[in-house]
Amino acid sequence: MRIAKDGSVVSVSIIATALVNEAELVYAIATTERAIKGQSGNRTEANS
Repeated sequence: MRIAKDGSVVSVSIIATALVNEAELVYAIATTERAIKGQSGNRTEANS
C-alpha cells in the first residue's frame, strides 16, 4: 500500500526483476510499481 499525494491509500503491485550479465551475475535490480485497479476499496483516506 502507498499513500497518494491527496492522502488516500492505494493498493499497489510491486515486481522486482534481477538483471543478469553474460557471466550470469546480477548487476542490477529493476522494479515496477503499479496501482491495482478494479478492487473495491482500492483508495481510502489515510489516518493522520
